[in-house]
Amino acid sequence: MKMNLRNYLLIFCLSFFMASCEKGPEEVLPYENGIFVINEGNFQAGNGSITYYDLISGRHEQNIFQTVNNRPLGDVVQSLSFYGDYAYIVVNNSNKVEVVNRKTFEEVATIEGLSFPRHFLAVSENKGYISQWGDGFTASIAIIDLSTWEVTSEIITGGNGAEKMLQIGDNVWVGHSGGYGNDNIISIIDVNTDQVTQNITTDLYNPSDLVLDGQGKVWVLQQGGCGMFDNDFNCTEVFNGGLTSYNSTDFSLSSHVEFVGNYPSGLCINANGSHLYYLFNGSVYRQGTSHSLFETTPWINNTTYYYGLNAFYDLVYACDAKDYASQGAVDIFDSNGTQVSNISSGIIPRDVVVK
Repeated sequence: MKMNLRNYLLIFCLSFFMASCEKGPEEVLPYENGIFVINEGNFQAGNGSITYYDLISGRHEQNIFQTVNNRPLGDVVQSLSFYGDYAYIVVNNSNKVEVVNRKTFEEVATIEGLSFPRHFLAVSENKGYISQWGDGFTASIAIIDLSTWEVTSEIITGGNGAEKMLQIGDNVWVGHSGGYGNDNIISIIDVNTDQVTQNITTDLYNPSDLVLDGQGKVWVLQQGGCGMFDNDFNCTEVFNGGLTSYNSTDFSLSSHVEFVGNYPSGLCINANGSHLYYLFNGSVYRQGTSHSLFETTPWINNTTYYYGLNAFYDLVYACDAKDYASQGAVDIFDSNGTQVSNISSGIIPRDVVVK
């Protein structure tokens, strides 16, 4: 029998509840604590959305941005990040980032003038970075003034398809997923100067996802890709994907494994940094960060082909896009790989954020 999600997460919310009781009753804001599902929507259909599930009450709402602001969110919702009092929703094909109040989801500002943005990262109290694909054969980071939400400058990284970013101290690591081609660099940016100080060349193509483990290693998931297509657009030269780790202080290579096949995705890590999770051929894999042998069999054995993945509070959230045209779902698993819940989503769920 599947455990009720609210009961399962109770242990992670006890301190919050106790503090609230001590203060007395307070107003419960619409989107205070819960699960936020990022739904891409269909390309050029403008039906991307955010789904919300309240961890306390069990309230479940679709398309919360449009409900609150009475307008659609946009075309291809790429990612969602929380910082300070705000949430930043990156809408890729609409070339914008919607800034909303993190508790009410009321619109605050729209960051425009972007070129196929992918992810947002606040690097200081007043400055943010947004990774961009540009024309698909270049890469850049838009620098955002967080007091005005305006683009103030741009960092040219030198790679193709700037993707996810990871900040460690004064350095921001930027993966390059290749855009419309292939690439094999990770850029290191100094947040004090907004300059690329180093480009790490990887053995495999298209490093996209980056996480920091509990031992100070940066793990990079490399998608691989295709070097050549035939007249029917079948790949005739496969570039394998892989998983690589680097020392976060001197950028030296720590470990490396090459997969047989390409396009792994969704690299994430558990709360204490001891286990990695990622998708390969639609299945969920789990890998210990201290293990020398890499897993060759899926951690979740079922017939679902998952599209997106993330992990919070030692729960793993696997996004099922189903037919890519109608409502999808998110399957939720505990640290033993047992499914504890399932929630419905919008069209093409690609990621989950829990706060």
